[in-house]
Parts: sequence; structure tokens; C-alpha cells
Amino acid sequence: KPTDMPPPPLAGLYHIGLTMFFANILLFLVLCTCTVLRLIYYPAHFASSFLHPQESLFLGSFWLSLSVILAGTQTYGITHGPSSSSPPYPWLVDAVHVLYWVYAALSLANSIFQYWILIAYSKLRPVPYLPSIFLAGYSAMLTGTVASMVAGTQPAHRVMGVVVSGGA
Repeated sequence: KPTDMPPPPLAGLYHIGLTMFFANILLFLVLCTCTVLRLIYYPAHFASSFLHPQESLFLGSFWLSLSVILAGTQTYGITHGPSSSSPPYPWLVDAVHVLYWVYAALSLANSIFQYWILIAYSKLRPVPYLPSIFLAGYSAMLTGTVASMVAGTQPAHRVMGVVVSGGA
């Protein structure tokens, strides 16, 4: 009979995802540490990397990583946490809300800044299209994806702002 089959191993998938989430945070911290070491040992190279048209595009991957960490916090800390009826840490709902708005504002500012750098400092006209040029705007575009994850668990008075900002 089909009813005699065991349920799918969702708990196992949850733990695999949680492990990957923590591995992602660890890798993010290692790479941020390497970036800080570059700042300490080669400050001129570090500063110029923000103004180099092609190298500055890799700053977008920093914001992509932050969106994944924010989405993982929402998923594993609130939505599918140990207790599915209510989050185990009620303060986490407020923290994710604040972090969402910080991410939305800074990723939009970063996208504008990166495209401005690309146009202002490029020696070639028209500005050459590089595949990595998409990374500059992708973090701002992901604001909508993060907003759709965050909005479902926010109190009613916050939902409209999150949804509208994610769709804008």
C-alpha cells in the first residue's frame, strides 16, 4: 500500500542545509579575514581595487554572500527552525527585519556606485560588456528575493514596506 511507505527524510535535508549554512558563514568569515589582511599588508592595492573598473565588480559578490546569509538566517532561524509554530528566538524576527533594510539600502547604493565607477573610470568607450558586470546589479535585484522570504514571518504592520521595497 502507498500509505505504508515511510515519510521522506526531511529532517536529514534540514540538517544538511543547516550544515551548509554554517559552512557558508565560515567561508565568508575566512574570505573577509583575507580581505582585511590584504588591507593591512597592501593598503594601496586594496584601495585601488574599488576604483578599478573590472576588479570593482567583484565587490558585488560580497553583497551576494550577505543576501545568502540573510536568507539562511530567515530559513534556518525563523521559518524552519526547531519549532515550526513560532521562532525559538523572537528577537530574531526583529533582527532580520533590520538587517533586511540595511542590506536593501547598502546593496542599492553599492550597485549605483559600481556602475558609476565602471562608467567614470573605463578607458574604453563604449564601456565594454563583461560577464561580471551583472554582479554589480544582481545584489540589488536579490533584494526582492530576500524580501519575499522575510515578509512571510514579519508582523502585519511591517509586511507592506518589505514587499513594496522588494518589488521596487
